[in-house]
Amino acid sequence: GFEMDGVNRSSSLPEPLPLGGNQVRASPVPLASLSLNSIHGIDLKSEQEEAEKGLMRALAFLVKDDSFMTRCVLQILLSEQEVNTRLVSSLVDLHGSPTSLFLTCISLELAKLRDISLLMRERSESVCVLQCLWAPHYSDFEHICEPLVKLGESMSKKDTIVFMLQNEPEPNEKAISVKNKIVATVKGVLRASLFPVPACVLCYRAVGVLEESPVSLGDVVLPNWIAGASLFLRFLIPLLVSSGKHGRDGKTFLGKFLMKLSTGSSFGTNCLADTALEETRALFDSFCQEIQERGKELQSSHYAPECVNRLSPRKAELSEYLSNHQRAFSKLVAEAKNDASLQFEWMDMYRQLITALKGRGGRKEPKVPRLTVENVRNLPATVSERSPNTEPENQDAYNLALSSFPSAPSRLTSLSEEEP
Repeated sequence: GFEMDGVNRSSSLPEPLPLGGNQVRASPVPLASLSLNSIHGIDLKSEQEEAEKGLMRALAFLVKDDSFMTRCVLQILLSEQEVNTRLVSSLVDLHGSPTSLFLTCISLELAKLRDISLLMRERSESVCVLQCLWAPHYSDFEHICEPLVKLGESMSKKDTIVFMLQNEPEPNEKAISVKNKIVATVKGVLRASLFPVPACVLCYRAVGVLEESPVSLGDVVLPNWIAGASLFLRFLIPLLVSSGKHGRDGKTFLGKFLMKLSTGSSFGTNCLADTALEETRALFDSFCQEIQERGKELQSSHYAPECVNRLSPRKAELSEYLSNHQRAFSKLVAEAKNDASLQFEWMDMYRQLITALKGRGGRKEPKVPRLTVENVRNLPATVSERSPNTEPENQDAYNLALSSFPSAPSRLTSLSEEEP
């Protein structure tokens, strides 16, 4: 394991106390003095507090041993043909430290895969957590993307074709005009101050985690890789391409352009597009360094505390899901823990978590329908990270953006020709 936030995640947490606690009975009191919180001599408020304490003790299992249980449940959720994004979000909420969970995931993925080009694939645990992290800041990313959307909608298919023609001794004025517009718009987007503080902090901390890895990373420039992968490939580009119904050709081309820029590759045809890439590449390098500097400066005053809504309204639904997948969890534990006593211990903790999530008393939770990739809804912002006016203006575009993240490039410096 490795240390994050001054906590060694591989160290064992104290053994939890018995869940739920004993019922707390009040001394006999006159009937007239009983409040709504006390019935038949049982202090219901104390009962609720004991139940919540039991839940918190059970939730400690989610962060134990490099968040082993959380990552196993994520694997089970991601193995489904139709991923229930609401339950994924609920699990991340209950974990309580999404940024640390993301850092744990990329570190362990790198240790397992031994190749940074294979990290952050579409259905990887790290990308799954990243989507939950970025959801509360959708409106910020939408604002960043707005100039690119407008430019894409103003470009015709002919403009993109002209832009891809090989450089001539004297390119026509139309092609030059398109190139200048693209360069100017991209330069306007590449400002670290536009990006949410949590995004900068996460990029800074991720570089530190990857630098400490014993895996050889070759000549990969980490600040560029993490900014390109987490900010552009996994959010801005899908958001741009899926926004609105107009200017599809122009926005798709701009998505390809940003993909080449953020991965250090080129179109390879000696065209005006490659010329535009060369004019913006140095600025992208500076942008990535500014993200790192801003993240380092602001990490201590990061306004969004890691503690989130630990009493998720979907905890009973998650409990039912976990209960129905005990065999899948048992199989993952057996593969990872080659020790019968450890297997028994983890299964016992898993069942304790199921019991704690069921809760006691209170109103019955509404059923949340199972979601498909096509109708995935807005991942809810956590209580502590919610900011005003975060409801997406274009919900359909946002839904599509979340469900259409491209696969990671084969290499940072050599990108496969896939659509953004």
